[in-house]
Amino acid sequence: MPNARVRPVHARVKGRVRVEVSGLYRSAAFKQRLEQGLLSLSDVRSVEANILTGRVLVTHTPRVAVTDVVREIESRSEERRVGKECRSRWS
Repeated sequence: MPNARVRPVHARVKGRVRVEVSGLYRSAAFKQRLEQGLLSLSDVRSVEANILTGRVLVTHTPRVAVTDVVREIESRSEERRVGKECRSRWS
């Protein structure tokens, strides 16, 4: 089950999922890292992250499950959170 940081908001169309991502709102750097990271996956066709809505639209091949997309975004969100904690401790 996805955590509160990453929540699918629309996944009825096969091969397409819209996800709400905590921490994306007004974060251009996170948007860029998220888009680049997800696009590096072979079954992802396109990624559009919106820093004004805090949501990401991912189109993918039918082989990919929504839970796979959510899990991948969660792992990238966790990397961002851990990086932030490290910077704040040593700043």
